[in-house]
This record gives sequence, C-alpha cells and structure tokens, in this order.
Amino acid sequence: MANTKFSNVQFQVSTYQKQLTAIRALVHVSSNVIFRNKTISIPLGTAYAVWVGLGAAGAVLMGVMFFNEAYRLETNPLFLYVW
Repeated sequence: MANTKFSNVQFQVSTYQKQLTAIRALVHVSSNVIFRNKTISIPLGTAYAVWVGLGAAGAVLMGVMFFNEAYRLETNPLFLYVW
C-alpha cells in the first residue's frame, strides 16, 4: 500500500478553532437570511450589487485590521468612496 506514512495522522482541533468555526457559521447563516429578506423589498440585481460592494469593503477592512496588511489613504483614496 503506497503512502501509508500518513494514514494514521489525526488532527487535533482546539477549542478556539471550534469557536471560530461556530462564529463563521453563524455569520454565514445570518448574512444569507438578511440577504434573502432584503431581496423581497428591492430588486435582486440591486441587492447583489450592494452585497458585493459591502463584501469587498469588508475584505479590505478585515485585511487591514486582522492581517496587518498595509494600507495608505495617500496612495489609494478610492476606499473613501465606500464611506
């Protein structure tokens, strides 16, 4: 049997990882519920455009706040238009 070297590897999942997974699942489900509720009152295309814009802004903010990505307003002021 080839590659049996890794057949008995067990992954340990910490409590922090379990909590983080639960938070991610909660955010995912709640965001889908909010999106579904908003598409009832506004057109789907408009809701999706706003959704994508908020997702892009959120990705930038998460990168800057949690992953120490460099961001300078002097070199990239386009992010100001989101606000």
